[in-house]
Amino acid sequence: MSNIHFVMTIYSHHFIINKISPVGRMLCNKFASRYVQYGLVPGGGMMHRQALKVFAAANGDRTEFRFHINQLPDWYKLLLQYGYDNPTLYKTIKPGIKPTVNTQYVVDAKWKPRDYQIPIIEYLSKPLPICKLVGLATGLGKTASALMAVEKIQKMPCIIVKPAYIEKWTEDLIKTYNLKLEDIMIIQGGKHLTAFLTKVAEGSLEYKAIIISNKTFQIWLTLYEKHKEDTLEMGYVIHPHQFFEHANCGVRLIDEVHQDFHFNFKLDLYTNVEYAISLSATLITTDPFLRTMHDIAYPIKDRCPSPPILKYIRSYAVHYRFHKPDKIKTSEYGSKNYSHGAVEKSILKHVPTTNAYLDLIN
Repeated sequence: MSNIHFVMTIYSHHFIINKISPVGRMLCNKFASRYVQYGLVPGGGMMHRQALKVFAAANGDRTEFRFHINQLPDWYKLLLQYGYDNPTLYKTIKPGIKPTVNTQYVVDAKWKPRDYQIPIIEYLSKPLPICKLVGLATGLGKTASALMAVEKIQKMPCIIVKPAYIEKWTEDLIKTYNLKLEDIMIIQGGKHLTAFLTKVAEGSLEYKAIIISNKTFQIWLTLYEKHKEDTLEMGYVIHPHQFFEHANCGVRLIDEVHQDFHFNFKLDLYTNVEYAISLSATLITTDPFLRTMHDIAYPIKDRCPSPPILKYIRSYAVHYRFHKPDKIKTSEYGSKNYSHGAVEKSILKHVPTTNAYLDLIN
């Protein structure tokens, strides 16, 4: 084993590199550096280029690295580039996905798929592609399509959303499947999560769907990256990538995946599940780096073809000037993208400019 530089464990949505030699750590650092998002931040009266986010994961002492499953081809290219592509120089493990127990769901008879939803439901209910993305404009039935696909899959869903969407998804599950509130396990907060994991291990819970706050899951990932095995002593009882199997969830469902996209990308680095469904009305960006990350998480060829966006608005160009344009900010802190919100915040800081802007709108 002395010539083995690392062990690579391949899961459904990610792969782990650990038990690494100095060479293995060098390779991981080289690879991870490709996925660092940089931005300009203020300091000392100047703007400085600084790393903002990393679209990869590692523990505190850098003995374990995690990458997206769709980054695997580029990992092999890196090994070839540095002369470590010989399979005898590393060990590969493929644990696979342990099938979860089927759970029966029946969509209420009053809910019928629209014509354009039928191919979407078929797409979502197939095992491949492993990273599924449905982009539908608001009001065209993203939620209904996903829940109808779950009916065909017959696997328990774990819905991971921003806290603000928990109530909405609870209502959708109840009215779509005629569930009772007690059939839905809602997890919000670390204490609730650790209690849930413990009771699942004891076999003392019965539920038909899980909704978990993405912030709660994010805190768990942060703790794991900092403390790793010690999180077991904190009450989490399992590692994050074991969650879906532990909870008997065969479907991981993320709504509004474009929101908190960095977290949703990192969630893939801790996911091992049979079906993964992501929904978004607007996975669009003008940032080239973020566009690359979108394409890694959801390759264009694997995305569900969606009907064209319906246009309800006619736009007109309105031109105006500022007497002191240097006082106007055009992007949010740490971002290069234009933000009209940032422009209006600048306007509101100066009363004469605010009054002139309101007169323009009137």
